[in-house]
Amino acid sequence: MKKIIIPRRDHEVYFIPVPKVLGPKQTRSFAAAQMEKLHPGFSVEAALDIKRLVFNKARWVMVTVMEAETLEEYRVLHRGARFFTNTSIAVYRKDFITGGIRTIGDERIGYDHENGSPVSIPLESGVHESRQPEQDGSSRSKALKAVPARCGVFAKKKQAWRVTAMIVCALAPLPLLFFPAAKGADEMAGVPFAVNVPESPPVLKYPPPAIEIISEFSTALVGAGGKITRWRYNESASPLIVIEMRGIDVLSLRNIITQYDYVVLEDISDIRYIDGESQFIVFLNAVRNGYMTPPTGTFFSQNFSLPIFTDLTGEFRRNGISVISETLPSDENGNALYTVTYTAKDRTLTRSMEIIMAITDKYPVRVKVMEISLGGEGSLFTVVCSLSQFDAPRYATRSLGDEKDKIPKAFGYTEPAPPPPVPKAVAALAPVQVQELQAPQTPPSEVSVVGTIRDDRGQTLFYREAGDGKIMKKDTP
Repeated sequence: MKKIIIPRRDHEVYFIPVPKVLGPKQTRSFAAAQMEKLHPGFSVEAALDIKRLVFNKARWVMVTVMEAETLEEYRVLHRGARFFTNTSIAVYRKDFITGGIRTIGDERIGYDHENGSPVSIPLESGVHESRQPEQDGSSRSKALKAVPARCGVFAKKKQAWRVTAMIVCALAPLPLLFFPAAKGADEMAGVPFAVNVPESPPVLKYPPPAIEIISEFSTALVGAGGKITRWRYNESASPLIVIEMRGIDVLSLRNIITQYDYVVLEDISDIRYIDGESQFIVFLNAVRNGYMTPPTGTFFSQNFSLPIFTDLTGEFRRNGISVISETLPSDENGNALYTVTYTAKDRTLTRSMEIIMAITDKYPVRVKVMEISLGGEGSLFTVVCSLSQFDAPRYATRSLGDEKDKIPKAFGYTEPAPPPPVPKAVAALAPVQVQELQAPQTPPSEVSVVGTIRDDRGQTLFYREAGDGKIMKKDTP
């Protein structure tokens, strides 16, 4: 197979360090997200080749980027060839780290020990001629034959790129100019030549934020009578979402999940019934087609990030939300995550969701992990929330409205019953005034006065007779 080295003028190379907490499955989306910041004019139209490398026990990705149309030209002009770059060959040499930075062709490539990073720097046109003589064609071909296939770039043909009319013509020039011979003018072949232009590539997008996802699911589950026991969301794990559920049949749940195109439901295997109520665990995987897994950014320093976390916890405390613990970004977690654990009572959970959403709108952060559970007493929620730096462009999401109010209900929380209304006092037919015990003005002889009561009809005198001691009453005007 013919081997071609793509000159530096037609491609660019970037070395990107990979955070320790990032899994292999997220490497490609992480690299693509970083390219939005590093490569001018980067878009989904670009062709990317991503290689995972390890230098001095540190993980890196080498990203080679080209214009898709330029790469297609190479494939047309060199059909069946395998493509390489000077950098893609150099990084696999045994002396790449120890050999220092060398001038190879029109590039300076090697390992910078002072900064602890690999480099690939293009040189100005003509500089390489004065520093290193060009190899003749035969010696260059012999050298390429010994290059292993793993050094190749763009081995897989990228699908659905927009291809210009020039490329289309280059793919099939002859049919555009010649038609089959006909016996007569009226027998001219009438079948036009058609070229199938590749469709436009799908626009990659991020799935909705974590709180929007749980709000949507909560609304649907409450309507179907389901209840969540525990909710776990983790963008750096697979599956993306784990839900412990009860009280809903599997068919209804499947119908709910099919409404969302960013997740797919794994088969449910085990269902238990307690007092006739179903209980099972749901695993939801992220759909990759058309969606990009949000990258895990790295907090630059605590001087940058501490004001964000202080703002968040301050809002929690002002709204009666108890902060249990915090884990700040550090070398131990690759400076990638900030984690806060808190408890929220009753509907304060909804308020905590609003606070987190406001923080993610105010600062360049995103919810990477969120776990929610409801305590045994049925009103105290425990939440673990991890934030990561997120510098990618904001993608519009629809307003949640009142949906987030359904989150507590989805966990089986019910509002406490209001106290019974106070019965209306029965109006007295006539106000009664009770006076202190006092002797009447004209008490009967030989009686012991007990007391008097006066109302609007006059005064009633209570007294004890001298003989048998019975209490008697006497009305006086």
